[in-house]
Amino acid sequence: MSHCIYRVQSFEIVAPFTLCITFDDGSTQTINFKSILVGKLYGQLSDLPLFNELNALRADYGRQQELAPTTSP
Repeated sequence: MSHCIYRVQSFEIVAPFTLCITFDDGSTQTINFKSILVGKLYGQLSDLPLFNELNALRADYGRQQELAPTTSP
């Protein structure tokens, strides 16, 4: 099974732990990430001030971010 890879064009923090993301195909999605901010990889981002630093990272990564659907958690 293959999945498309969508490139993030921009994002904005619109609520706690919630991003409005615009993809390269022109679509947008508003996603609340709170429920997945657990474990070693993402757990530190459950600290809201740290999560809010994503705005600062936007300048560093710009259009280089990719999101691909996962088949299992």
